[in-house]
Amino acid sequence: MPFSARDLQSPEKSLRIFALEQAIHEAFTPEEVQWLRDWAPQETDSECLQLLQHALAEAQRRLEKRSREPSEALDGDDFRRRFVSQTSAEKWKLLDNLQGETLLALASFAPILLRQERDPLIQARILRRFFRHWPEANLPELTSLLQAQSLTLRLTTLEVLIQKAPEQLRQELPALIQSAEPWLRSLAIRGLAHINLPEALEYLEGMLYAEDSGMRQ
Repeated sequence: MPFSARDLQSPEKSLRIFALEQAIHEAFTPEEVQWLRDWAPQETDSECLQLLQHALAEAQRRLEKRSREPSEALDGDDFRRRFVSQTSAEKWKLLDNLQGETLLALASFAPILLRQERDPLIQARILRRFFRHWPEANLPELTSLLQAQSLTLRLTTLEVLIQKAPEQLRQELPALIQSAEPWLRSLAIRGLAHINLPEALEYLEGMLYAEDSGMRQ
């Protein structure tokens, strides 16, 4: 199974989000689709349930060998006007249908879409789809999303900043490294390694020998 069933069953929400993000991109066999369906009644967190529905939809599309619908040739303003009028499910689909040159062409409008969006899972999806082409001038404003209520949005933002602008994380990392969520903590140490590798190794060693078993996850 390409996604981790063990992580999906974890009591730690960040690990379940990690597994569901994997499933969104990788689940494609009938057994995996059925496993996700069987797991759905056991999931009680609303954010994880929404991700689970997206994972099921993507897995079903792959299972049926359906291609993504080609994106229309829209300029940035046209796309933005169309995007804001859609439901969250339609926005997710619009974002996933963007490919190659279209993603690059619309990248300058991505920060505007992000600021206007109110659904944190769609905000996270905007970041995930456009991060390779995210305008450098707009990277500093992403740090505020590390305080978002949505754990998915915080995790995605942290991943993006680690890859694109780790220096922007200097002020945020001390608190993130102490997070109760193991995947958020792991990402924070990865970010610190980009800034100060010896300090990151020291944190990692301390976690490995911590008495609190939660800190060792």
